[in-house]
Amino acid sequence: MRQLFTISLAVGLIASACNLDEKEQPAPKIYLQNEGNYEIEINDTVTLSPKITYDYDSKYSWKINDTKVSDELDYTFVAKELSDFVLTFTVETSSGSDDRNINISVVRNIDFESFDNFTAPKSKTLVSHTDTTEGFACKGLLFANTEITDSVQLAKNFANWNGFAFSNLSAITNTVSTKAIGCAYDSRKTSNYLVANTKNSAAKVDFGGQKHTVKSIDVANDNLVYLISKYGYGVTDTTALLNYFGTDDRYTLIIKGLDETGNQISAVEYDLIDCRFQNPAKYIRVNEWQTIGLTALGRVSALSFEITSTQDKYPYLFCLDNIKLQN
Repeated sequence: MRQLFTISLAVGLIASACNLDEKEQPAPKIYLQNEGNYEIEINDTVTLSPKITYDYDSKYSWKINDTKVSDELDYTFVAKELSDFVLTFTVETSSGSDDRNINISVVRNIDFESFDNFTAPKSKTLVSHTDTTEGFACKGLLFANTEITDSVQLAKNFANWNGFAFSNLSAITNTVSTKAIGCAYDSRKTSNYLVANTKNSAAKVDFGGQKHTVKSIDVANDNLVYLISKYGYGVTDTTALLNYFGTDDRYTLIIKGLDETGNQISAVEYDLIDCRFQNPAKYIRVNEWQTIGLTALGRVSALSFEITSTQDKYPYLFCLDNIKLQN
């Protein structure tokens, strides 16, 4: 009896295994790191390793712009051009197929961690001008700077430079004073960046004779400007040197694309402060770094930054970082 039971059990297990084999496997499904989005710099590499469920006897395919580049599971992309790339990965099994797009943006990132003509200090400070008369040179780009020494102009500008200054300040303050100048209003730890003063004239960036598409730029409010817009400046019981922003007030950054002769060919506007609401609770004051897409400017030879405000006596300051260029 025991022998018959063993044989019956073995037959039953074989039958069950056959039934499992006969069941249809689900179609494969692809999962990607970073949701398939990457940003790298020229000559960098990124190895793409998709994860696949139900990956049995699979065939793989990698394409760039409909051109097949590999039939392996993993693919290493080498950044040879400053451009955007869409890679398509496909997996096929006897049960079905799946495909996913991977977006790779190759950029030249101007992050102000080092300069061509200036040694960035490690201590927290604001440096209003370099030893040269041109400005701050970074990765071949020139950020124009001139020193303001006239006492009347200093009083109107709040800052002692026009154009760009270097900053790595990160301790924001709620005290309304000129000591708040040159600090990006953002509670997160901040590395090197530039502060632009456009009160006298536009702050300009020259691309050194090359044309680029500006993919994006990061901007932030200057600490002093943010505070004045909220509390006013020099406020007493009877007067104020500068009023706080009220209904319909705006503080707008205008970014212009210039051709090789310096003429404007395009522009993008961005409100750093927007009080066009009847309810003050809805007023918008940018309080952290924001990324602005600038591909709408097209291919340009230079950038020009200006501030317009409904209250023109204000300091015209803002902070910028991470200018990302493509060809």
